[in-house]
Amino acid sequence: MSSVVAPDVLREWDGLLLRVSEGERDEIARPVREAGTVLRGPADESAVVELEARLGVALPPSYRSFLLRSDGAWAQPGWGLVGSYHPPDTGNGLAGLGLLDAAQVGWFRDREPSYVADWTLGPSLDGLPGHPAFRPPVREVQYLDHERSAEENKVGHLWYALQVSSDFDGYTILLNPLVVDPSGEWEAWDFGSKTLGGTRYPSFSSLLAADLRQLRQQLDRRAMTVGPEALERTARDEAAQDTDRFGAVAGLCHAGEGRRIVDLLLAYADPSVEIGRRQQALQLLGRVGDERALSALIAASMDPQPRIRSAVLGDLAANPHPQARAAAVSLLIADESTIGAVSPLGADAVYEAWSITGSTVLLEKLAYCGDRRAVAPLARALLDTGIPAEQYSRLLWYAAWPGDPALVPALIAAADLPDPPLQAIGEALLGLGAKDDAIPVLARALTGYLLAGQVAERLGELNHPLAIVVLVEQCRIQPTEAILRALGWTQDQAALAALTAVATDSHATPELRLAAIDGLEKMRGIPSADALALLAGQGSLDAARALARRRDNRALPYLTGLLDSTDDDLTFEAVDGLRDLRELASAPALLDTVIRHTNPDIIAAAASEVCPSHRTVTKHRRILS
Repeated sequence: MSSVVAPDVLREWDGLLLRVSEGERDEIARPVREAGTVLRGPADESAVVELEARLGVALPPSYRSFLLRSDGAWAQPGWGLVGSYHPPDTGNGLAGLGLLDAAQVGWFRDREPSYVADWTLGPSLDGLPGHPAFRPPVREVQYLDHERSAEENKVGHLWYALQVSSDFDGYTILLNPLVVDPSGEWEAWDFGSKTLGGTRYPSFSSLLAADLRQLRQQLDRRAMTVGPEALERTARDEAAQDTDRFGAVAGLCHAGEGRRIVDLLLAYADPSVEIGRRQQALQLLGRVGDERALSALIAASMDPQPRIRSAVLGDLAANPHPQARAAAVSLLIADESTIGAVSPLGADAVYEAWSITGSTVLLEKLAYCGDRRAVAPLARALLDTGIPAEQYSRLLWYAAWPGDPALVPALIAAADLPDPPLQAIGEALLGLGAKDDAIPVLARALTGYLLAGQVAERLGELNHPLAIVVLVEQCRIQPTEAILRALGWTQDQAALAALTAVATDSHATPELRLAAIDGLEKMRGIPSADALALLAGQGSLDAARALARRRDNRALPYLTGLLDSTDDDLTFEAVDGLRDLRELASAPALLDTVIRHTNPDIIAAAASEVCPSHRTVTKHRRILS
C-alpha cells in the first residue's frame, strides 16, 4: 500500500462521495454538495509541523500527505458526508464534523476522555503475564493479518490512539501508533460504539482505499436500478409481487419522486392493510408534503393502533401547518407513549401539549429538545419528591440540554433530598458548567454507590484541584481500582505519591497494583515515568511494558533480558514491549528472536517490527535452518 495518498485517489473519493449523496435530503450535508467538494484547502507545511510538535511524534506518511492535500474533509470514511462549509465562528456547531483539520487533531484520550474510559475500564486479570487490555483477543499471527481479524481490537490501544475525525453518531476515525509497519504507517481504526469496536486497516491510505471500494459498490448497485418512470410502472403493476411494488414506491419516495404515487401510498395507508406495511407507508407519506399526504397523517393520528400513531407524530409535530400542529398536540395529550417520535423540530407542539397537561413526560421531552421554556418548570420538578424515580432520573438526564444556568440552584437543592441520584445530579451540574458545585455532589457518590467506579473516573477526568483532593483522600482511606486509574488523569504530586505507594505495596492485591501502574502510565510528565522506571527496575513487567508504550528507553534492558526466557508467554511480552518501544537498538535482538524461535506469535510480533513481511522472514528462517 502506498505511503502517500495520491491526488487521483483523493479526487475519486471526493467525486464518489458527492455522487452517492445525490438526492438525499440531509440538510447538514447540503452545503457541501452545493460547494461541489468534500475537501478543504491544503494544510500549510508549517501547520503539519506544528501538529507533530504538539503531539510529540512524526505523523504516518499517508495521513501526513493527506493533510498537505486537504486539511481534513467534510466527510468521514465509512459514513459519507457529515459536515457543512459554515466557518467555526458562526456558532452552528457543524464546523468540526468529518475528518478534522490539523489544528483540531488530537489524542483520543484528550478529546474524548469519557469515551476512552468506558472502553478500557477495569480489565480482569487472568493469571497470564502482561496487561489484559493490551493482549490480542486472537493469536498474534492472526491479529496482524487484517484480512482475517480486522474487527478484533486490543482495547488498551485506545489510550494511545490519535483521533483524526469527529465523533459522529458514535463513530470516529483513529490512527494507532502502537501498530506501525516498517515504512512508518500507523494502523487505522474505523471505530464505533454501536459496532462494539473498530475495523482495523494497515494504514490511513488503506482505510481510504476500502472506503473507495464501498462507494464504487454503492454506485454499481445504484446503476443497476431503474429510473423513476420504470419504478412507477412497477409500482402500478397489479400483476407484480407486492414486495416489488412497495419497494418501487419506497424507491420513488427516497428519490424525491413521491408525489408521482401519492395515490398508491394512500392505498397502502388504508386501515385494511397489514399494520407493518401501513406504518411504512405513513412514514413515506411524511416525506411527500402535499395536502393529501397531510390529511392522511392527521387521520392516522387518531388510529387505535399505537404503532400507527407513533409513525405520524414526528412529521405532524415538525409541520408548521396549523392542522398538523393541532393533531400533534392532541395526540401528545392523549398518548404520551408516542412521544419518542418527536424531534427538536417539534418542540412547539410539545410545549403546547405540556402547557395543557403539565405532564412530566412532556416536560422531559421539552428539555430533550433543548427548549428553554422547560427551565422554570424543571426547576420546580427537580424538588418534587412525588415524581417516580425512573421519571425523575430522566428529567435529570436532560436537565442540562436547554443550557440554562438558572437550573443550578435547583440541582444543588435536589442533592439534599432523601436518597438523591447523586451521579445524575453531578453530571447535570457539569453539563451546565457548574464544576465547583458538581464535585462535592459527585464526591458523596464515591462510597456506597453502585456506580462509584464511574464517578471516580469522572472526577479524574475533570483534573480539578478539588476533585484531586477528594480522590487522594478516598484513596488513602480505601483505594479502589477505579480511584487509582482516575488519579492518572491528573498531574498532581499527591496523586503521584498515592499511585506509587499502592504500586509498591507488597500487601496490595495484584488488581490494585496493576490499577496503580495504569494510573502512572496515564499520568503525563517525567515524574510518573520515573516511578514506572523504578518499578521496572524492581522486576515489574507491567511497569516495563507501560514505559515502552510511552517510548521511554529505560524499558529496554528489562525487556531485552526477557527474550531468552523459556516461557513463551514472557518472551512474547518482551517482543511486544520492544515493538511498542520502537528503539533501533533492539532490532538485532528481535531479528535474532525471529531466526531462532519457533512460536509463530513471537515470530509475527518480532518480524512486524524489523522487516516488511513476517511471512518473508519466516520463509528465510526456514531456509537458514
